[in-house]
Amino acid sequence: MLRLSAFCAISLLLLFAGLLGVDAHGRPSPWSKGAAGRWHNDLEEAAPSRELLLELEQQEQQLELDGTINRRAPRAAVTVSASPSLIAKNGDTVTVSWSGVTKVQADDWIGVYSPSTSEHSLYIDWVYVKECETASQGFGNVTFELVNMRKDYGFRYFSGNTVLTQLAQSAPVEFVNKNEPTHGRLAYPGDPTTMRVMWVTNEDKTIPTVQYGTSAGILNMNMSGTSHTYRASDICSPLASTPSPVLFIDPGFFHDVLLTNLAPSTLYWYRYGNDATGWSAVANFTTAPQPGKNTPISFVVYADMGTYSTGPGAVATSERVLSHLDDVDFVLHVGDLSYALGRGYVWEWFGALIEPIATNKPYQVSIGNHEYCHLLGGEKDPSHAAGNGFHPSWGNYGDDSNGECGVPTHNRFHMPDNGNSVFWYSFDYGSVHFLQFSAEHDFLPGSDMYKWIANDLASVDRSVTPWIFVSAHRPAYCSENYMGDYNVSLYLRAALEPLMQQYKVNIFFSGHYHSFQATCPVMNGTCSGTFDKPTAPVHLMVGMSGASLDNETYMNVTWDAFHDQAFGVAYVHVHDANSMYFEYRHNDNDGVAWNMTLSNWAML
Repeated sequence: MLRLSAFCAISLLLLFAGLLGVDAHGRPSPWSKGAAGRWHNDLEEAAPSRELLLELEQQEQQLELDGTINRRAPRAAVTVSASPSLIAKNGDTVTVSWSGVTKVQADDWIGVYSPSTSEHSLYIDWVYVKECETASQGFGNVTFELVNMRKDYGFRYFSGNTVLTQLAQSAPVEFVNKNEPTHGRLAYPGDPTTMRVMWVTNEDKTIPTVQYGTSAGILNMNMSGTSHTYRASDICSPLASTPSPVLFIDPGFFHDVLLTNLAPSTLYWYRYGNDATGWSAVANFTTAPQPGKNTPISFVVYADMGTYSTGPGAVATSERVLSHLDDVDFVLHVGDLSYALGRGYVWEWFGALIEPIATNKPYQVSIGNHEYCHLLGGEKDPSHAAGNGFHPSWGNYGDDSNGECGVPTHNRFHMPDNGNSVFWYSFDYGSVHFLQFSAEHDFLPGSDMYKWIANDLASVDRSVTPWIFVSAHRPAYCSENYMGDYNVSLYLRAALEPLMQQYKVNIFFSGHYHSFQATCPVMNGTCSGTFDKPTAPVHLMVGMSGASLDNETYMNVTWDAFHDQAFGVAYVHVHDANSMYFEYRHNDNDGVAWNMTLSNWAML
């Protein structure tokens, strides 16, 4: 967190003002991110009214037509300034200062706009002026960390939240290089001699290039790749496809470079970009080991993260992961990534949040309901599901993505190509076979995905990868009292437990509920063995990584080994073919809240 400003003792990230929040179970969320790193509860402290701002905009437009005012000119003696006016690089800070206010009202606030010419109602953040310790003296400043969204920013001072007056606005703040390479991330393609590098710029006229080598100072190898994007017309439903500063924004171009002929288990240094658009900072990664029966690996696993704007625990999670980054090989994010819900700038912030992690470790993702579920426009669905997706009568599959239907996720992340894009795929890493599928698609016996899952499990060579870890966003076991989701879990069990039993799957990772829960080794709702002598999979629900926590009660079930409603991160350390260690750590103190040593029932 930033701790700047001598006159306003708060630290700020550019945060979402709360437009479309819903929680994991389809309920309207009362929480929206405010300034100063804290969370506004909109049931108690409302965000500035977009409706009143729209009325003010219309009034000012009419007065401008009448020749009464220039609505973009400074007002009275109140001033708002932003410094510096040119931002050198993504993530740099700007200090917004205000002065000349005779009497600060309790609901005076500063709005953040990108682009700077946006209508009043389309702010993407706000801070209440009263939070500054010098507010009573008529001046103050706040500091923001800006993400390069390839357009400028502006800041406006408003007085009132029931009757609004715009008192002042800053000059625009711009990035020196709007083509700066941003949102860098790695992905493991499934072959230890390869690594995928992706990033974003504002153009596709130059060749995207990665320079790399085995020394930080000698990047003597080059690989070029391809570029692509998506447009508003590619998205399934009108809300997510509506051009607006707070809905669809131009996502830029995604550059995708596959590095090949790498040596396994080797440290490489790299940078991405080109001479025309600029280069990223030099980072490094280590290639995967050759798959092997006793090859140890470690990874982070979590779900339901969000970002600065949509997850009150997301920043702490990213900080905890960064503090343990040297101890793990990659990250497994099991759905519900950004909670953008059609808001393009939230995707921008998610890219910025994970970049320090994802430029050093492969960031493997899967689809969640808030990336995919939709009710319209199924012909645009990149997964090519029939109709408008999976909507069984017994399920609670709605419009949880607000019409995104997986399009942003499909374009922003490139996972192994042996399944169906980001929706389902598998890969071997060390001694583990990983299978990620989509619980938002038809998983019933006879479906295309079910057949793929069955074939993939049947193809695993346990003499090479003795462990099998399966993951999907929705859990097959969770005892929180959300009956709609619990009903879906029963169908997941009925469909997939026979396969998991047949092929001796070791762990099923999931999320969806914003909490943590671990089961005993369980099959058909009954504990089967112990952690040291299991005869069934263990289910680990890791949805506690950032999005607003659940506060529901729990059903009384026999298979619940541990449950917890606190923000945290899970770590997995596979020692050899026979034993692995799992731990769940709380974000607040990094303490281990629950752990488990598990034997491999396929080896017993």
